[in-house]
Amino acid sequence: MDNLNKHLKRAGRALFNRLNFQKPVITTDSPSSEAPAKELLIAAETPSILNDASSPLSETPDTLILGLNPEEVRPLAEVSNATSETPDISTCQPPVHSEEPAPSTNAPSSSIESATTEDKDLSEPTTSLCDSENQVITTEINTPITRIALPANFHKLKNGMAIRVLFIAQHPSIWATWRSIWHAMTNNPEFIAKVVLSPFFHPYSSTVITMDNMRQCLIEENVPFCTFEALNLDSFLPHVVFLQNPYDETRPEFLRSDHLSQQGSRIAYVPYGLEMGGGAWNIKAQFDLPLHRAAWRIFARSERHKKMYAKYCQSGNSHIVVTGHPKFDKINYSSPKALPQQIINKAGDRKVILWTPHFSVTKIPSWSTYQLYSSGIFSLFEKQQDMFLLLRPHPLFFKSLLQNGFWTKEDEEEFKKTIETSLNIAIDDSADYHPAFEFSDALMTDVGSFLLEYLPTGKPLLYMHHPDGLGMNDDGELTKLLYTAMADEDIADFIKLIKNGRDPKLEERKSAISTYLSGLDRNIGVAICDEIRSSLRAGDAWYPQIREDKLTPQQRSEQYWSSATTTYLAPPNYYERKKIILDEELAKLPTFISAIDIGCGDGKFTLQLSKYVERIQAFDISSELIEQARLNAIKESANNVSFIQQEIDAISPFERFDLVSCLGVTSCIIDDSKFVFFIQKLRALCKSGGYLLMIDTVSTTDEQNAEDQSGYVAKYRSIADYSLLLKRAGFTSTKEIVITEVSDRSLVNKLFILQPTES
Repeated sequence: MDNLNKHLKRAGRALFNRLNFQKPVITTDSPSSEAPAKELLIAAETPSILNDASSPLSETPDTLILGLNPEEVRPLAEVSNATSETPDISTCQPPVHSEEPAPSTNAPSSSIESATTEDKDLSEPTTSLCDSENQVITTEINTPITRIALPANFHKLKNGMAIRVLFIAQHPSIWATWRSIWHAMTNNPEFIAKVVLSPFFHPYSSTVITMDNMRQCLIEENVPFCTFEALNLDSFLPHVVFLQNPYDETRPEFLRSDHLSQQGSRIAYVPYGLEMGGGAWNIKAQFDLPLHRAAWRIFARSERHKKMYAKYCQSGNSHIVVTGHPKFDKINYSSPKALPQQIINKAGDRKVILWTPHFSVTKIPSWSTYQLYSSGIFSLFEKQQDMFLLLRPHPLFFKSLLQNGFWTKEDEEEFKKTIETSLNIAIDDSADYHPAFEFSDALMTDVGSFLLEYLPTGKPLLYMHHPDGLGMNDDGELTKLLYTAMADEDIADFIKLIKNGRDPKLEERKSAISTYLSGLDRNIGVAICDEIRSSLRAGDAWYPQIREDKLTPQQRSEQYWSSATTTYLAPPNYYERKKIILDEELAKLPTFISAIDIGCGDGKFTLQLSKYVERIQAFDISSELIEQARLNAIKESANNVSFIQQEIDAISPFERFDLVSCLGVTSCIIDDSKFVFFIQKLRALCKSGGYLLMIDTVSTTDEQNAEDQSGYVAKYRSIADYSLLLKRAGFTSTKEIVITEVSDRSLVNKLFILQPTES
């Protein structure tokens, strides 16, 4: 056991040695001279951080035409006057291809490829990892929704025609989500269901191994499939297409949601995991990617889950249907497997506690609590040989420790040998986690889907809390019904409960199962098929409006700020007073470790904030202003600031912050829905106990709108509405200070100091 703690200490030293900051990027272009101040109301330093129309994803060239076997298409009625809506069952032939599909722009470099040839398990939602520089790598989620166009027409379902459904299979660990749906459709003559084997592009997954694993899975389950090279969408014309994950960049371009929608198919999605993670990045990844906004149907696990879509998805939640999650269907448990016999023999008749550490062992806290609690856990089990610890880390856990410099390959091998020789600890690395669920008497876990998935077992759960982590989404209320670890003593108390066979929270957990997991008493796969069938037979062709030809005021505002070269639109004395007030108030607040500044402009006030924090990220949409900001940081030798060009929807760092700054942003968010989503994002970015600084112009009476010939657009919301919406988003105002006002226009520019409301 001393060896285990030795590795932990070594990992801690490695973490300490890696705490450094990148210097600002030096640019060679000279910044533009500051434009003359405009006498625009109280525009103040309105930021230029709104919507960027450029796509961060380089589109993969696609010359592929794909095809299905025509003999497998079985229309239920004679079709006459064939049109583009009618599948061609006579001339569909697999084409000849001259090119391989290129991987997405997120494909790894050759050095990463050589180090990550193992398959990646997605049985739990996996959102990011850190590279060798300890920078968080996340799936790119910045694709603007405007790039998805409405189809001219959906493929119509004519009387007597079977419903054509296409499943795009990329990863075997997600097949359990679809298994019962697939079987329900193949047993129902009203459906023609096809499976297409597709690549899975991901920096930490071998494309060829993952695709072959998916192929082997389909073969073992006797599921007929078509390779993506052999599919001809123009022949099959699917009414509905199921996608395994919401990240379009993991698929070839022609199998991405926008292309499929434009071809006339309805997108259906069952979330691949039971998402629990919080933070701005996760909220967007779980609820508000282009696929979420544009899908025809998303099947939710509960009414609570559907409500989260209403709160976080910018398309609303009318396309969300509560069925329950099909991974709980009995077909996924019909062939029970056992743990390796070696583990069973080693555990004997001792009580078994399952521990599932998350892989996100990173410099910036997220969900993993391994660095906090592992030393104490190993010490506790060393002292209690009558208890057994079954360690089942996330499949990316060891890779994360290695790539983030917490230990070497030799350390990993020594760690595993120490576990192997231990008398009461074992590592379970088998493909299926269900045998571990069945074998264990209790679970200790970080934020993740297991908090929900273990719930129906009725066994005790210990939620391991990270005080500085990303936290949880709205279903985090579940943890009030679970045992919670805030310190080593809480873990010791939990082990004692299990040892003594006590579970005082059992009835509370049982009573909450149906609230968090619907449909456990029925076949959820059949329910999903019934929903699709009844909706299509009824002629439901609803689809969210995603593109507008005419620029809205919101788009005009975004266009203005994306090309801005200055943000100084008010008289100089305004900025002098603003600086004085900020210094006075920041001096009264605690010293902050982390901060984010949204709408930083040329960085003048970001650099002021940087004197009160250890590190700060700053964002703006204007490339020219970001260049100016970087040069200004170099002039002031501000090495704790990172300036990043990004539009407001895409700002989703994999972190929460002690200080969130938003100076002069919200009055240029014209669209009310976008405004509401933005302040929700501010709450997701702010740590509990953190602070939000906002400066903006509000109306002391009714809402006011402004626009001038330069293209500047603003909406000055009423102070009453402004305050109420901030309160609803989860903020409590601690102080408001007037910077300047225009009494004859009933307008006032204020600094708002707010904190997250304690739940």
